[in-house]
Amino acid sequence: MVLLYFTLVKYEEHNTRMTLLQRASNPSNMDAWEEFSSVYSNFILILLRKFSIPQQECEDITQKVMVRLWKNLDKYDKSRAKFRTWLITIIRNTAITHMTEVSKKTHISADSADLFHLLEDDRQDFIEERYETEWQEYITQLALKNVSGHFRGHAIEVFKLALQGKEIKEIATMLDIKDQTVRNLTNRVKVVIVKEIERLRNELET
Repeated sequence: MVLLYFTLVKYEEHNTRMTLLQRASNPSNMDAWEEFSSVYSNFILILLRKFSIPQQECEDITQKVMVRLWKNLDKYDKSRAKFRTWLITIIRNTAITHMTEVSKKTHISADSADLFHLLEDDRQDFIEERYETEWQEYITQLALKNVSGHFRGHAIEVFKLALQGKEIKEIATMLDIKDQTVRNLTNRVKVVIVKEIERLRNELET
């Protein structure tokens, strides 16, 4: 899935249309905030899970991060830092503060100690790498979800199986269709997915 993001997406300059981030930064634009919140709250939750934080704590931290974003999004200055760098700092600081509060009420396990070390400032590069990897996967899955309704029959199923590394003949046998049909469907979906990933990148990334 990550390879799809790298090999199919053509990196382009952002167009002049306002991005979701810019629109959500306007406190009066609740529709944009709701869309922004839906996209990023889901992603933040996924990212936190990768650091072996307990599920309940992941949900609590995500809520706190979204509150901080709601209060500070209009103050974000892209000339000072990329949005992801700014967001990572908020996520890390919120997670550390939250887990510190939790640890005061419960026994600090070795896993918790490792978590604090992982989220320290000197691990910024590691956290950014993990963020990038998870974001690539997230955007690809989001694009696939968004375009699924545009196809009928086996198209999306064929494409998902191809992403899993299944060979053409194997997919054809599994779905009882011709090899050429598998190729055609894969290419059709790929073209649309590429465009949707590009749209999402322009809409969400800064």
